[in-house]
Amino acid sequence: MIPRSTTLDTNVLPIDDLRSLAARFCIDLAITTVTDTEIGADDPRARDLLRLSEPLVLGESPLGVGVMAPEERGQRFDRILAIISNESFPRRGYRSNLTDGQRRQLRDAIAFEAHIASGRDAFVTKDEKAFVNEGRRAKLQTLGQTQVLTRAEFMTLLSS
Repeated sequence: MIPRSTTLDTNVLPIDDLRSLAARFCIDLAITTVTDTEIGADDPRARDLLRLSEPLVLGESPLGVGVMAPEERGQRFDRILAIISNESFPRRGYRSNLTDGQRRQLRDAIAFEAHIASGRDAFVTKDEKAFVNEGRRAKLQTLGQTQVLTRAEFMTLLSS
């Protein structure tokens, strides 16, 4: 089934090839504010895309960007982090000295939580380690009631 609303992970950019295919199927493309943090809000690769607000994560979310979220979203965020990290991410209160890899996992979880909270149909990424491999796709899809697709799968879906 072709998703009508799709969130793009930062690593999917640039998307010139996806824009025309998505337009053919009237697919609403969006990114999260995490992408703006990672590449800059003025980056032309993300021009004209809807921005989904990220949950406020102290020490990570830029001031004025993250939104306060109810506790249920915080619990879901922690579950996403556990799935993405294969249960190895430090628990709350022990996150002051994260490695670069853990920071990436944190941003991945922030982006996916924003995607779920926005009720979108599909999340497209190139990061198979975080979102697909070792049963992660199935767990994340169940948790978020959404599709997780690689960029290649999304292109194949739209091209067929």
